[in-house]
Order: sequence, then C-alpha cells, then structure tokens
Amino acid sequence: MPLESKAQGRFLNWKFGHAWVKKHHFDNPQGGLPEHKHPTGRGGTKPSNGLKEVEEPKPAKPDLQLWQECQAVIPKERPAKLPALLGTVDGDVKVFMVDGDLVRIHHDMDFISAGNGHEDPKLCKENEIVLDSETSLRDLAYDCYHEAIERRGMMKGMAYARAHQLANSQERELRIQNRTVARTANSQAMNAPSPGPQPTQ
Repeated sequence: MPLESKAQGRFLNWKFGHAWVKKHHFDNPQGGLPEHKHPTGRGGTKPSNGLKEVEEPKPAKPDLQLWQECQAVIPKERPAKLPALLGTVDGDVKVFMVDGDLVRIHHDMDFISAGNGHEDPKLCKENEIVLDSETSLRDLAYDCYHEAIERRGMMKGMAYARAHQLANSQERELRIQNRTVARTANSQAMNAPSPGPQPTQ
C-alpha cells in the first residue's frame, strides 16, 4: 500500500516496528496491514502478523547527558548544504543531517526519519547517525537520542527489535518528562502575580 505521507510512515514504524516496515514493504501494493490490536499482543491478543512477540523493556531512565548532547548538536536552522555534519554524541558517534528524499532514492526506500550504522550498515558507517532534514527541528533531538540508544543496545548484542523497543521506551519517557516540565512552566507563568499598574512619570 503506498504511503500517503511521512507522518503515516512514522506511524507505521511506531505501531509495527521498523523490522515489520522493511519486511512488508508497505509501499508495495501486495503488502497489507496485519489485523491485530497491538504489536506486543497486550490486551489478551497475540500478534496475527507472524512476528514473534518482543517483550517490551521495563521503562528505563533516560540518559540525560546523552539527551543534552543530542539537543546540543541540533542546529537552530537547517544547514544550507546537505549532508551536513552536526557534531558528535555518545563519545565519537558522528551525527549528520541528510536529504531524506535522496537517501530513499539512492539507498533505502524504507528510510523514515533517522537511522544508524548498526541498524543499517548500507545507510551509514557504524559510528554514524543520520537525521532527515525534513523532520521537524523539534523532533530531531528525539530522533538523534533514539538512534544513539538503539545503536548502544545493538553494540551490546541486542537484536534490533529489542534495541528499538528500548529506544522507544526511553524516548517516550523523555517526551513525557519534557511535556511535564513545559506544562509546569506554563502553569507557573499563568499563576504568577501580576506586577500591577506601573507608575507614570
């Protein structure tokens, strides 16, 4: 089934996992969506798509130092020339911003928003992470963090599906924490006492 948007591609990647997206070539008219309620079979149902269940990892605390590194490499504006080296994270892992359309045309049609060399050695070198320039600047730091955690897991011998679940779990926790901080800041700003009228001179 052809993709209608990048958002749909991200949703399918989140819902079914990157391995499923690649395996089923969802841009192929013969590939259809599996009929099941959740990829891990929660709610008493087992996946009907033939994939083995991947036990969702226990929520792990995000690595806040890595998160700060990922935030620091994301530019305020998109680089004029791509690919662009944004910086390094997690020691010596180079982070590049790339033209996602060119990656899909020349390397991998299943490229969605980011990738790393352990997940896909054809995409980039093992010590590299690539980010799609079309991804919102707000989400790029999350994508960078996700790929760094996934890469770490695979370097420790985890299968891709398990490393991906771990990265999803930590990324989700970061997003929850950041929403809570933002809501608290907004609430405090709204409840701050008004300075009152200023004296005129």
